[in-house]
Amino acid sequence: MNTKVLSRTYLFEGLSVKELELLLVAAGEKVCAKNDVVFREGEAGNQVYMVSQGTVEIWKKESADLKGTCIGKVKDGELFGEMAVFDKQPRSASAIAAGEDKTKVLVWGEKDLMKLIQEYPALGTKIMTNVIKKLSGHLRNANNAIHSLRRTFLPVSG
Repeated sequence: MNTKVLSRTYLFEGLSVKELELLLVAAGEKVCAKNDVVFREGEAGNQVYMVSQGTVEIWKKESADLKGTCIGKVKDGELFGEMAVFDKQPRSASAIAAGEDKTKVLVWGEKDLMKLIQEYPALGTKIMTNVIKKLSGHLRNANNAIHSLRRTFLPVSG
């Protein structure tokens, strides 16, 4: 993994090469076989992941079934697992390796990220700004979806 790939990830947009190199040094790597569980819905989340090779599927469970419904796929250069680190809530879904060969993910522990943010406040400001932008986009999309559903299923009152 190099800094160029890292810089294309929404969380790390706008970071300098030096800041990206610091993040690479702080990252660990996890290698998963197909169907290995990276994390389970409901677990505490203290790590952020980025796919460096392969695919990870995100599953929302239904009753006791581990998998349930696949709600997304994460591919090379994409992040997952960051929500639980930032909002301190349990994992909202499970992540399962789905690559035909090995799936490799970079891993940043919450403590390592927070240490970098404290030692390099400009890096932290950029990361938090990127999180706010991403959440704002999700909120706008949710508002539009709610609006569309209301118009479709609720009578228009005059």
